[in-house]
Amino acid sequence: MPRRAPGLSQLLDATERLAEIQARRPAIARFEPEEALKAGSQNALFRGHLEGRPAVLKLALGRGAKARTRAARDELTYQYPRMREGQFRVPEPLAFYPGEGVAIMAVVPGTRLDKALAGAPAAGRAALIAQAGGWLAHYAAPRRGASPLRPGFWLTRSQRLIDQLSTGSAVRRTASQLEARLRALAPALDHRPVVKARSHGDFCALNLHVDGAVLYGLDIQNSHRLSLAKDVARFLVCAEMTAPAPDGPWQDGLATADRAALLGTPELAAAMTPEALLPFFIGVELIDRLVNERAHPESRPQIQAAAGRYLAAR
Repeated sequence: MPRRAPGLSQLLDATERLAEIQARRPAIARFEPEEALKAGSQNALFRGHLEGRPAVLKLALGRGAKARTRAARDELTYQYPRMREGQFRVPEPLAFYPGEGVAIMAVVPGTRLDKALAGAPAAGRAALIAQAGGWLAHYAAPRRGASPLRPGFWLTRSQRLIDQLSTGSAVRRTASQLEARLRALAPALDHRPVVKARSHGDFCALNLHVDGAVLYGLDIQNSHRLSLAKDVARFLVCAEMTAPAPDGPWQDGLATADRAALLGTPELAAAMTPEALLPFFIGVELIDRLVNERAHPESRPQIQAAAGRYLAAR
């Protein structure tokens, strides 16, 4: 019997899991699934209707599913009153069932940002990325403050990721070289005060929808205070993977123009100190992507090229 592709297997398992939940929870059965959009080890996403309204259902899976669903509920119910209108928005929360790992939100209009960036002229690309920077600054504004950074946590996390790679592989060599650069940057950051906030947690173009002058942030999942530089680094690395800039110049391996556009919001630019902070988190994100994007070979050339430029520049 042929093996099912991992993506298909996870979609089928998640679909069965949702059907089992709905069979015993009539309130959740009000959601009528029409399409399984994606599934992984941590969550699955379905599009459908809730009592006639277009909606998406996020099903948290695995360890900590209940806690992650509660965190998503708390974040959206906090942010929605201040981000239901205006230029920067979040989706309307419709229903949450943390005990089952189920969160249901209204569908938002527009185009996913990575698709809008693909093929956009330079000026249009810069404007879209500037919108993203404005969204992040607005989202984080009520709960930002300075506290000491502990780079050792990120070094340990990066090494654990590297340990998943095959010994002697080219990818492992690159990741280990990146980790060595992080260790060189760490002393300048250890216990230095940096701007942290309750922010998105997975801030990238895949989780943003643009509808003209309005930008929506989706799949919000962070329940901790993190350095804003971490979100900025994640966005820039993700943009290089999913909708890469056509050419340089480059800074820390990524497009200088993208970085300038994202940090055009003064509140974000001011949060990128000390000087080594953003390069450190770009390295963290590059390691993360080298390890976790192995299942997506179409992204591999971009991430390896960015890692090579990062190493060459340092």
